[in-house]
Amino acid sequence: MSGKNYHDNNSKNYLSLRKRHKNYNEVDKDSEAESSKKHKEEIGNNEYKEQRSVSPNVACISGGEHSHMGDQLIEGGQLGEMTNKRSYREVRQYWTDHHVVRFYFVTRVYNPYVESILKDFKDDPKPDFVIMNSTLWDISRYGSNSIAEYKSNLNKLMQRMKEVLKPSKHFLWLITPETSREIRGGFLLPGKSKLHSDLIFSTTQANHFCSQIIPTYGFDVLDLNYFMQTQSHKRERDGIHWNSQAHRRITNYIVQHLCSVCIDRGSD
Repeated sequence: MSGKNYHDNNSKNYLSLRKRHKNYNEVDKDSEAESSKKHKEEIGNNEYKEQRSVSPNVACISGGEHSHMGDQLIEGGQLGEMTNKRSYREVRQYWTDHHVVRFYFVTRVYNPYVESILKDFKDDPKPDFVIMNSTLWDISRYGSNSIAEYKSNLNKLMQRMKEVLKPSKHFLWLITPETSREIRGGFLLPGKSKLHSDLIFSTTQANHFCSQIIPTYGFDVLDLNYFMQTQSHKRERDGIHWNSQAHRRITNYIVQHLCSVCIDRGSD
């Protein structure tokens, strides 16, 4: 495909994405407090900003700026309401004549909004790699039955990925690094202090389930919790996010994995 047509197709996709996703904003049913500044996803947004140049046609499965180093905010973020509610949306895209990287902010591993993202994968340019993580929001923002629902939703996602992605495409799940025992900032809601002490245990449960279930669908898992367990000194003060050195390390792990996949396939 020529560079010109590639760019034109991306321009059409902007309009398609905005129109499609507009219908899938879930309404919060519980009393979640608004935040004047949206709290970033645990690892997703920073990793997107480094992975943009990793590989052709990467879709990264939620800060919020209109443009960062040449990418474009397509939906949500500063185009909408900056909030820490579950309804927060952010879709970004970076493209050149050779590759495109797309980022989606999600607050649940599978729901109608995620299903709308899977429909995007059917449009050109189709992703060669899909890199995804969704855990902390799932297990801390959806009530007392969140772990059981997480397991059910993860299986639904895997089934849909098998249906949507062709065998030649690659799906990689990122195991979530554990949080600190003390969490600061707007990630958890006021009045939910008990969740702070339970979050490490719940994350361990969720990670174990992911590591057991996802490979049964033929997909890969990258255990960032294992790789980052000696890097706790590189966490940010909020106890959840990581500094730039840690993100560069995470990016290197992901790049190594993608390179090994390309070598196994005999790709350039």
